[in-house]
Amino acid sequence: MEPVTIEGCRDLTVKGLTIDYTDPPHSEGRIIKSTADFFDIAMPRLFDTGKPLLITRIMFWDVLRDRLLGSPLYFPKKQKWIAPDVLRIEAPHSDDLTGKMALMNHSMHFRPAILIQAAVNTILERVTIHAQPGMGIVGNRSTNITMNGLRVVPRAGNYESTNTDATHFTACKGVIRFDGCSFEGQGDDATNVHGYYHDITEQVAPATYTIQLDKEYTTHAAVLDYPEAGDTVELVLKKTLQVAGRYQVVKTDTFPRLWKSQVQLNNKLPEDIQNYFLIDISRLPRLEFVNSNVNSHLARAVLVKTRGVLIENNLFR
Repeated sequence: MEPVTIEGCRDLTVKGLTIDYTDPPHSEGRIIKSTADFFDIAMPRLFDTGKPLLITRIMFWDVLRDRLLGSPLYFPKKQKWIAPDVLRIEAPHSDDLTGKMALMNHSMHFRPAILIQAAVNTILERVTIHAQPGMGIVGNRSTNITMNGLRVVPRAGNYESTNTDATHFTACKGVIRFDGCSFEGQGDDATNVHGYYHDITEQVAPATYTIQLDKEYTTHAAVLDYPEAGDTVELVLKKTLQVAGRYQVVKTDTFPRLWKSQVQLNNKLPEDIQNYFLIDISRLPRLEFVNSNVNSHLARAVLVKTRGVLIENNLFR
């Protein structure tokens, strides 16, 4: 369920595409009864009532104030069907939820609607994403991504769009630009832009070191991250993230199946390598987020972990 994969492409433009699902990866039902110990949801479609429904998270939408409430419920453990179309969730909740909408995810964090992998000069014009059982857009190890009029919003009459970030960009170069975009109802950030901190696990030769991320799923694209020859990396103290030095990458050897790489630097690192990270600052793109709207959602509008940023003329609600 990755509708669009843009991999290894150059100068590609996608115009006017809308992504939606006949059977969305989440359900939305009105809460018809609420007590301190349980709430009942009128379900919008028929399910097999002979077994529990897989629910990974429930968000709550206040239809009167037209906004998402805080305090989502994760992995509700007790549930039962009290009618063919009414599901009771047994969980203590301090708010009176009667009349509010329960937005129920039926999956974990999965593939994005659009993956932009190792691409150069990608443009998305008037692209709309109404639903996805993961992120809306993931850009990884790509250069220059422009989004004009991107909309990650629920379909008309619904309240949830993507179940995690609307967009997420990692280890990219150049400029990530949003202009005239709209976001609403996603289960995490409107955008998150960052690089990766690599553990330095061993020295294998003079000024040559093995580096790796914690786990394979650390990268949302599920692709090995590594600095390339010519990139600049910073040595960073793990405890404080203070920069302790800057180095040039002379050579890189990758071992994707082992989820690690070896980098030769232009100088040796300190002996206590276990106390440091390496981060490739050549893959920290400029971010421009302008003329855009971010309406009610679960986390941050713009999560900035990059350098050189313009956030201007937006409405965050």
